[in-house]
Amino acid sequence: YKRGRCNCDADLLSRFPFDKADTDDDAHPLRIRSYTPSTTDPINTLQVNAITRSTTRQLLRNRQSPASSSSTSLSTTTITRSKTKKNTIRGSRDAADVPVSHSTMTTTSTADNPSQTIDFSMDRIRNEQMKDPHLRRRIQAINKDPHHFPNNIIEQQVLFKLVTRNGNTKLKIPWLPVSMISDVLSAYHDHPMSGHFGVNRTYNKIKGKFFWFQMYDTIKRYVRSCTECARFNVQRKKKPGFLQQEQPPDGVFEVMQMDFWTAPVRSYNGNQYVLIITDRLSKYVFARTLPSATAKDAAEMIFEDIILKHGAIRCLQSDQGSHFKNELLAAITKLTGCKQVFSIPYHPMSNGQVERFNSTFCDQLKKYCNDNINDWDVYLQSIVWAYNSGIHATTNFIPYEL
Repeated sequence: YKRGRCNCDADLLSRFPFDKADTDDDAHPLRIRSYTPSTTDPINTLQVNAITRSTTRQLLRNRQSPASSSSTSLSTTTITRSKTKKNTIRGSRDAADVPVSHSTMTTTSTADNPSQTIDFSMDRIRNEQMKDPHLRRRIQAINKDPHHFPNNIIEQQVLFKLVTRNGNTKLKIPWLPVSMISDVLSAYHDHPMSGHFGVNRTYNKIKGKFFWFQMYDTIKRYVRSCTECARFNVQRKKKPGFLQQEQPPDGVFEVMQMDFWTAPVRSYNGNQYVLIITDRLSKYVFARTLPSATAKDAAEMIFEDIILKHGAIRCLQSDQGSHFKNELLAAITKLTGCKQVFSIPYHPMSNGQVERFNSTFCDQLKKYCNDNINDWDVYLQSIVWAYNSGIHATTNFIPYEL
């Protein structure tokens, strides 16, 4: 046995000549074959089947840039995620699974091109419904016998679904055609203003605006097929333990938790830290990007974003960092009648709510900053907005609502 650094000799498998006719390029699209001509060998057809680190880096550069170098050429068939999902939605839907339309709005599309807009207007919904065979037959049947379809209504030649919400309230929700499902899912999941959140959050945002058959299952398949979510979401399921219940606060903005999050790199705008403050009861989140993590920065955010806008708080929880445990914050909390509580050293779980959000929004940032990590602060506020405007799994309420 030789250690990897010392074992620089070529082994038999990586240098043994092979017959090109026995290989299948389609079966091994990522394999690189470099030809080494020999001046002494009359045959001059020796092929070296080796992949070095420098060759791999060159391959990645060629795959990322449209103009590849002349020394290495790789031809593969590319199937985009949008094509895969479109085929999945159409293939998995039977004759009864027909979606319908949306309300009049125009929203930005996916994170690949945030400046592009997608038309969700009633005019487009009306036209797409007439192109959909199932919806066209349903509209014709409703026009002949409206009483046979009590939960469907046609207004301005647009088919709506009557859905009961909050007891007796009935909402008119446009029935989405199949051709618009992929656009809606992309806008409400992939876009920075949607935050790449999970199945329930995405479903709760769409269900009040659109309807189609097996909508939850379609959203579930779409989110599970998301490459960015699969790469960066972390599984945190643990075995149930002996938890001690903690009394919730009496009102919103009474007990707040705060913490600094440090970015791996400094952004183009000069920011490297995020000060996050969460409300224990409503789960509402405040976040501010900062170039430094000092006591003055923490005091300014607490005073400007919390106290001046929402009033004095009763309790402020944080770790024992010097930016929180100092005379400046102690003076502010004393003047406002706030009790400052510190977590146990090396035990961040006692400040768990804000720590949990740190992990959540960090995963979402990765999905948008995979190509350019230095613009992470551009997407921060949109992710915070998406979090505050979605139903929280613990309270079953929207933080904005509480």
